[in-house]
Amino acid sequence: MKKKKTNMDLAGIGRRLKDIRKKLDLRQKEFAETLDITMVTLSDIETGKKRPGSDMLFNLSGLYNVNLDFLLHGQGNMFRQGMKMDGVTVEDNAFGDNTDHVREMLWYMQNSRLAQTAFILLSQEYVYRNEFIIKGDIETQKKKREQENSGSADKKADGTLAK
Repeated sequence: MKKKKTNMDLAGIGRRLKDIRKKLDLRQKEFAETLDITMVTLSDIETGKKRPGSDMLFNLSGLYNVNLDFLLHGQGNMFRQGMKMDGVTVEDNAFGDNTDHVREMLWYMQNSRLAQTAFILLSQEYVYRNEFIIKGDIETQKKKREQENSGSADKKADGTLAK
C-alpha cells in the first residue's frame, strides 16, 4: 500500500507550534495536557516527525485563539484577532451558546475566499428552502422586540407605568 504524498511542511509547523507554546509561556507538559495529547506526541510534532491531529488543532484554536493559517502555512498573525461586527465584538453579542461558533465562522469568512463562497452558497440554499419558516421567525423576533420596547416606553422616569 502506497503512502499518500503530502506537501505539508511538518518542520515548519513544528517550529511555529513551538513558537506559539513559548509565546504562551507554557512548558511542553502543561501545553500537551491542555491539548489532550501526550508530551511525546507534542515533542514529535514540534520536531517535525509527526503531523498534528484534527482534535489537537481544534483544541489549540479554541483554547488559545491560535490562527491555524499561521500554524499550518505560516500566513497571518500567530493569534486570531477579536472579531467585530458593526463595531461590537462578537463575544459581546447575544448569540448564546453559538457565540464561539459565530466568531470562528466569521474568522474563516474574513480569511478564506473558499469559506466565503461556500457559506454564501449554502446560506442561499438554506434560505430558499426554508424561507417561510425564517420569515416567521423574523416576525416573531420583531414582535418580541417591539413588546419589550413598548413596555419600557410606557414607564415614567420614576419606573412606574404611564397611564
